[in-house]
Amino acid sequence: MLPLALALPDSLAVAAVVVVTQTLVEVIGMVAYVRLIPRLMRVDGHQVKVPVAH
Repeated sequence: MLPLALALPDSLAVAAVVVVTQTLVEVIGMVAYVRLIPRLMRVDGHQVKVPVAH
């Protein structure tokens, strides 16, 4: 999406900033989920086993 935003005219240069900001928010959100979900899956100090479909 960024190459498309960079190809826009100068009057729409803010689109590149929006794309970069959205990407950073998504990456930070994914890192937060990866760190938060295991903590939420613990019950009384023991990790809950989650079944995995094969």
